Amino acid sequence: MTHWFHRNPLKATAPVSFNYYGVVTIPAATKICNDLRLSRTRLLELFTDSSCNPEMMRNTADLYFSLLQG
Repeated sequence: MTHWFHRNPLKATAPVSFNYYGVVTIPAATKICNDLRLSRTRLLELFTDSSCNPEMMRNTADLYFSLLQG
């Protein structure tokens, strides 16, 4: 069993750019992809922010997952 998670808890979280330039042609879809990228970045930043409270984390996670679900 590997124990990679003990060294860096966010190591398995790879950056996702949500850049679908050849696929996304509608401006509304481009906006959703940009919002997804920004909300994911903000959510990952909150994991290491010592001033973050559970309400901030919940709101940011809800925003990110609502964008993923449509």
